[in-house]
Amino acid sequence: MARAASPLLDHAENYYLQPMDLLPEMTLGLAVFLDWDLDYPARFLRRLIGPGVAQKLDAIAIQAMQDVAARLGEMWSQLSHPA
Repeated sequence: MARAASPLLDHAENYYLQPMDLLPEMTLGLAVFLDWDLDYPARFLRRLIGPGVAQKLDAIAIQAMQDVAARLGEMWSQLSHPA
């Protein structure tokens, strides 16, 4: 499974680090993406990779979001000034 997912994760990482968009979100906004119903694709992917891997990926995603939130909180604290 890891061998099959690795190229996809590499592409996702490269896109995140060096995005090349023909229609960048900056000009179109994210509203288009927020209207997507991702419930069916998410259920399909969870069945495809199995519950064990899905739970591990969920935990990794939650930890990554918590890390980003903590970093943003630290950055905000450093940039903000007392009133």
